[in-house]
Amino acid sequence: MFPESRQTWSLTTEGGRVLSWRADGREILVETPPAADLPSPSTMTRHVVVVSVLGGGLAAMIAGAILWSWGIVHFTAVLLGVGVVAGLAGGLKLRGTSNAIQEGFRRLAYAAVLIGVARAISVVLNQGSILDTITNALFQPLRAMPPTGTGLLMFVFPIFLVLAAVSGTAIVVAIRMGLQ
Repeated sequence: MFPESRQTWSLTTEGGRVLSWRADGREILVETPPAADLPSPSTMTRHVVVVSVLGGGLAAMIAGAILWSWGIVHFTAVLLGVGVVAGLAGGLKLRGTSNAIQEGFRRLAYAAVLIGVARAISVVLNQGSILDTITNALFQPLRAMPPTGTGLLMFVFPIFLVLAAVSGTAIVVAIRMGLQ
């Protein structure tokens, strides 16, 4: 059932190994990784510097928002600066830092395109009064129903509105328009 006692087996990704256990398998003694696997003091110092740079960037953004009414453009500049300084302080050097930033942009590009397309659809639905037409079509059957049926179906129709509306406020306005 269990291997012989004192036989070693890899247990963790950090290199810990099982040294022994009881016959019932309840007690497992694990060898900790050797001291050579722990980060060196210079690595720890780099980690502290990188976290300090991040904290300084967050403090700068908070101060900028409160004192100077910074917007998204300012926050973006600060975050890009924090990324460059943190990469250099973390030991990535210039090429490694630029490659890391490039990889981050590559990962975000798809999400940015999806958000842009969703926003474009939202603008077309709102400015073309298409959302009003959809709302009217969804709530037209409710006008001919008794109040009890209307109340029950009011829980069903908003599900379809969530697919087309941008925000909760737009849904509430659409529901109120449909019931008038």
